Amino acid sequence: MNRKLITTTIILLAAAGMTSWLTIQSVKNKTNTHINKSHNPNAFMNNVTYTEMNKDGTPHNIIFIKSGKHFQANSASTFTKPNITIYNQKQNPWIITANSGNSINGTKLIHLLGNVKLHQAAGVHNKELTVTTTAATVLPKNKIVKTDQKVTILQPGTTVTATGAIANGKTKTLKLLSNVQETYVPN
Repeated sequence: MNRKLITTTIILLAAAGMTSWLTIQSVKNKTNTHINKSHNPNAFMNNVTYTEMNKDGTPHNIIFIKSGKHFQANSASTFTKPNITIYNQKQNPWIITANSGNSINGTKLIHLLGNVKLHQAAGVHNKELTVTTTAATVLPKNKIVKTDQKVTILQPGTTVTATGAIANGKTKTLKLLSNVQETYVPN
């Protein structure tokens, strides 16, 4: 009887061990398959600040996001409340904000959505400038902000509306693409 009990116990333990091993392998394979899919986030972010520096050690741009997700495919990210500061020589920096955004290839190409605002404080070489639109694309490395949407540009005493604009920090220009209308209010 002891021999029969020992044999039955060994068989049951072996079956339980095999079942446990198969369950672990099954869960491990499903988890790896899920994690490795390119449409699933591989990182979650909160209150992140990314600073890109110039060769001389001064900031080129600073990107802050409230929260976001990173995806392995194309090094893409989605995020909320982006705040991008682009520094320009001899002028105050551009501060660009929006409700949300996404990026491709890290920070090379950033799409901003909802209440997009570019603001530059008045400085020695420029008047205060505020540009608002519903969506824009930012190329931080090239210091370019562009949109094909309606824009409103505010400077002291002047309001300009247009469809589409390209702001270039390197050339210090703001090109309006079409339907430009200006309202000037003298002091």
